[in-house]
Amino acid sequence: MIVLGDQPQLQLSTAASLIQEQETNPAPLIIPSYQMRRGHPWLVRRELWEEILAIQPPKTLRDFLQSHSSQIHYLSLDTPTILSDMDTPEDYQKSRP
Repeated sequence: MIVLGDQPQLQLSTAASLIQEQETNPAPLIIPSYQMRRGHPWLVRRELWEEILAIQPPKTLRDFLQSHSSQIHYLSLDTPTILSDMDTPEDYQKSRP
């Protein structure tokens, strides 16, 4: 799984849903979506790990996804936290309960 460090509100149910989906879906990339928007974390099958680890600038993971767009299975979830991230102290303060 590729999990971003600036998404501390990742829900266990999101990770569990991705793992459950990969048990019956052979797609090499399973990515959650919320209201037709791609989110995180991504479940990446081992067959693609080497390619990800070999990415060198100026290439990014977005380039990787674009080159594998036909291999992505989007798992629709009713979980907006897959789109949320915290980039600043202000973002953190806004998200506190």
